Order: sequence, then structure tokens, then C-alpha cells
Amino acid sequence: MEPDQTEEMDIEVLSSMWPEDVGTQADNRFSIEKPAGDSDTLKEVDSAEKRTMADLKRLPELMNMTDQGSSQLNNLVKQWEYKQDHEVKLLREELKILTKQREEAEAKELNIIEEHNFETKEPENVPVLDDTNDLYRRFKHNKRVEIGEEFDTVAYWKQKALSLEKMLEASTERERRLIEKLNESLKTMESHSAPVEELTQNLKRAEGFLHFILQNAPIVMGHQDKDLRYLFIYNKFPTLREQDILGKTDVEIFQGVGVKESEDFKREVLETGKASKKEITFETELFGSKTFLIYVEPVYNKAREKIGINHMGMEVTDQVKKREKMVKLREDKAVRKAMKSELNKTIHITMLKLWHRMNFLLLFVAMFFIHILHEFTHLKLRSQE
Repeated sequence: MEPDQTEEMDIEVLSSMWPEDVGTQADNRFSIEKPAGDSDTLKEVDSAEKRTMADLKRLPELMNMTDQGSSQLNNLVKQWEYKQDHEVKLLREELKILTKQREEAEAKELNIIEEHNFETKEPENVPVLDDTNDLYRRFKHNKRVEIGEEFDTVAYWKQKALSLEKMLEASTERERRLIEKLNESLKTMESHSAPVEELTQNLKRAEGFLHFILQNAPIVMGHQDKDLRYLFIYNKFPTLREQDILGKTDVEIFQGVGVKESEDFKREVLETGKASKKEITFETELFGSKTFLIYVEPVYNKAREKIGINHMGMEVTDQVKKREKMVKLREDKAVRKAMKSELNKTIHITMLKLWHRMNFLLLFVAMFFIHILHEFTHLKLRSQE
């Protein structure tokens, strides 16, 4: 029976933290359809995050006042600068390749012109593709040119020179466009205006990925000020509205067992300035009985003054039930083992007592037979006399 119970404990099905049929249709945070092919995953994510609430007036203040906020902004700027440097590097490499191609095309064109000049004994550098040019007419009618194989024909070299001329023009045009793009990128990087729009898009995309990753995770995240009033919350209960949470404390929002313990724990972390975690079981009318593993850390401004806390709670109700069941199984096993040990001791003691009694009885019987034998011998001797 015990192995069967253990096997049942290994099978764990994670349930949703909040009920799925609570709240309006607008409260659904994400589309669960899987995108096909190479489509952008975030396009399937509903950007209107209804279970995330934030006091946007205080958010810029936190970003500017705290080291975490400044570090996040600096990382975004560094990412943007790295992206720009990478694009400029690619442009320079492509420009280098095109310049090399242009130089090769010019060298080939120069070689063709020099060969034609050598054949006609004309040192001047004149175009060979102009039919009206005297050089071309003299070269065309020169009897010293032998028309033989394909690569020794005038038509071949004329077509070759024309092809190289077109390649040179196309390469020059691409080079000109790349130089313009490079100059524009350099001007943009050298300007002192902050890339607000691009950084905003990067931030929104990062937030979208965060929502996409955490959409089914049984967690709640939030930020509270030094009075433990909510300024931000992620994955709130579906029926709660913004006015029900922002600017209020836990005891003002919820009622029931565990709420006061949770707030006292957060206040303790804020006072001591040391991050900590604790497992708390809640019994509320809103979401019933649930157990959360709560992690809380203090938030400091740049002057190292405590201005609030960040906290994250993960629902571990099923894990706690599993753990309690395992503890109960271990306790039952320990009790059965102790009872078995006591029973073995009792049996051993009883067997020893029986053994001693049997030995005593055997000794008594032996002594009795010896006495009878002695009396019988004595009577026999007397009868012989």
C-alpha cells in the first residue's frame, strides 16, 4: 500500500492560481494560440495588460531615484548604442567590399584600355566603346588583329568592357548610397538628443516578453511604498479594479487569515533592510485557502534611504499539500516501525521468560526423577538385605 501512495505523490498537475471563469473578457491577458512558422511570438500577445496595475506618476520618480532604475535605463541606452555601433560596422564592411570591387573593376578597365593603346600604338587614354572614335575604327580594321578563338575576338572584349562598365556604375551607386547612410548614422550617434522613441519601443518589447513568459506562472509581483501602499501589482485577482488596489495596503484590500501576517512580514523586512522569504497560508473570502511563498526585498534611493519594498509571491498550495501528505506518510511509517520494534522486543522478552520457565521445569523434572531413582535404589538395597 505504501509504494502505491508514493507513486501517486509523484504525479503532480499544476492548476491555475486564479479561477479562469472569474472577471470579464477584457481581463484575459494573453492569446493562447500558437503562431505558425517564423511569425513574431509577441504578435499573439495581448498588449492591453489588464491584470497589471501601476501608478504611472510615481514610476518615473522611482526610475530616477533608485539605483535599480538608473541601472535599467543605462542598460537600455547601452543596448541602443551597441545596436548602432553594430549597424555602422556592417555598413563599413559593406563599403569596404564595394570599394574593393570598384578598384578591381577600374583596374580591369584600365588594363583593357592599355592593351588597346598598345595594339594601336596610341598612348593616350581614350574610350574604346565609342564607335565614332578613330582609335576604335583603326583597331577594328587593323589587319594585325587575328580573329580566332572566342576570347581573342574584338566582340568579346567589347562585351567584357561594357559589362565591367555597368558593374562599375552599379558599384559606384551602391557606394554612394552607403556613404549617405553611414553619414546619417554618424550624425544620429553624434547628436545629443536621446533616442526616446526607440528606447520606448525596446522597453515595451521587453515588457511584452516578460508578460509572455509569465502569463501562466502562479506568481504575483508588486511594489509598495514605505507605508506599504501599492504602487504596482502584476497578476492581480481578476475581480479587483485599479481603485481597489493602488494606494492601499494589504489589510485594506483583503480580509482573512494570513493578511496581517503578510503585512507584518513586509514591515519587518522594511525595518531591518534585509531581504527575506516566508511561507504564508491565506484564508480569505476572495480566493479561499491558498499558500504563498513570499520573497520581499527593500528598495533604496540613491541616498541609501529606504523608500519601499519589492515583493514576489509564488502559490505553492499543491506543493504544501503534497509535502503534508508525505510528512503524514513518514509519520505513519515511523509509528508502524516503532510498533514493530516494540512487538519484537515483547516477543523476545516473552520467549526468554518461557525459556527460563521451561528450563526451571526441566530442572525440576530431572531432580524429581533423580530423587525417585535414588529412592528406588535405596528400597532395592533394603530388600536385598
